[in-house]
Amino acid sequence: MRNLLSANFYSLKRSRVFWGCEIVCALYAAFLSCEIYMDMKYNGYAHPLDTGLFQFVVFSGIILSVFCSLYLGSELGDGIVRNKVVAGHRKSHIYLAAFLVCGAASVLFTLTYLAIYLMISVPLLLPLQADAATAALVLFSSLLLAFAYCGIFTLISLLSTNKAVVSTVCVILAFLLFMTGIAIKQRLDEPEVFEIVEYDEETRDGVPTGEMIPNNSYLAPSVRRTVYEFLNDFLPGSQGLQLSGMMEPELTFNRRLPLYSLSIIVLTTGMGLMIFRKKDLT
Repeated sequence: MRNLLSANFYSLKRSRVFWGCEIVCALYAAFLSCEIYMDMKYNGYAHPLDTGLFQFVVFSGIILSVFCSLYLGSELGDGIVRNKVVAGHRKSHIYLAAFLVCGAASVLFTLTYLAIYLMISVPLLLPLQADAATAALVLFSSLLLAFAYCGIFTLISLLSTNKAVVSTVCVILAFLLFMTGIAIKQRLDEPEVFEIVEYDEETRDGVPTGEMIPNNSYLAPSVRRTVYEFLNDFLPGSQGLQLSGMMEPELTFNRRLPLYSLSIIVLTTGMGLMIFRKKDLT
């Protein structure tokens, strides 16, 4: 196992896909930092470090879908995995080593983003509003979520030697999880009632009437809402939105998220090991 990890990390250092993703993470951090500062400067909105500190999390699934599918797809498609089996390594060790190197890469992507973001934003934005404990817990949960994504994409990437198909499936799945997370969050945030607003022809403004009408899209407390709330905490795309703070008024920590991420890691890794052991690599 140690030899497999050493070989994987050596190939990781030489991987163009890995360094390309590192550059994308750094550029996104620099762009977001400047964008938040410009918004604060020209629109008068006071932004603390919290604003973009974890925004990378919401897009990490897309970055990891590209990295895992291309990196592991090359390992499988180029016969490197087959050579490891011929050399006498267990398939379970090969699978776990692949998962761990992808997980390590996800940690490096996150740290690269945070380093660039903090380096630029600390002198420009307001201090962190959330307490240090909350920020640390959100970071911990974000790293577990990244490993959960790696578990999903490792499972998909090591099932087929067709790198193009694997990459397409992983990227589409990442976008679907992201869009599903947005849809679920918007549905849960639907208000119970709407206030009727009339149009004033003179001022051309909307004037609240004080009359309320029920919102047909509101999810009343029921089994259906409970299912939506579970999916909002369980699905990786929904977790990313919560951890990023993009759709919340302030940075908060949901203790259920790391537990669900761990369950995804265990489930996908267990399934992957069972399937990969039966896979014919010769």
